[in-house]
Amino acid sequence: LHQGLLEKGWNSRIVCRSNGELSRHAAPSLISIPWRGEWDIAGLVRILGVCKTFRPDIIHCHDAHALAHGSVIGALLGVAVVYTRRTVFPLKRTMLSQWKYSRCRMFIAVSRAVARQGESIVRKDIIRVVADGVDWTRPGLSREAARRALGIPDERFVVGTIGHFTREKNLPLIAEAARALAKTHPHVLFVGIGPYATTDAPPPRNLM
Repeated sequence: LHQGLLEKGWNSRIVCRSNGELSRHAAPSLISIPWRGEWDIAGLVRILGVCKTFRPDIIHCHDAHALAHGSVIGALLGVAVVYTRRTVFPLKRTMLSQWKYSRCRMFIAVSRAVARQGESIVRKDIIRVVADGVDWTRPGLSREAARRALGIPDERFVVGTIGHFTREKNLPLIAEAARALAKTHPHVLFVGIGPYATTDAPPPRNLM
């Protein structure tokens, strides 16, 4: 998203945790700061300083913790706040939560399930569904190289899923579909790439 905005001429900045995964990437216009979450007042002051320097027209928050500080800064500077939600964890109904969500100019959900959940705390007319995607035009492995890396023979038809497999992703359902399809289409191979949440049940056996 950031790279696409830059390529289209937008003046985009990313503010992230200095000890987070994103800070390890060599992205242009990336600003990493010490930040311990939504109750970190010092972190709030640092982010406010960054926003005062660049005077953004939009503050785009990518998790609920960032939204807490983004909402405060948006209110102080008179800046529109946009929030993208990617999870279906229950939304809190505390006074702080209701206030920060009320500051959203737009609530972007990555799925219809997330959008339905958002209706419990924000107006339906500000919710938009924008699915996450991958820019396949970026350099990467060729089809042949990817198959070699995963040990997949050329004659196999592959159904793949990539992500962080938390409970709501319903990986057991994918495994059930794989076992059912194997009875009639034994050449089809299901591949799941990504970590399985350690707080959930163990991953299903025989997925691939």
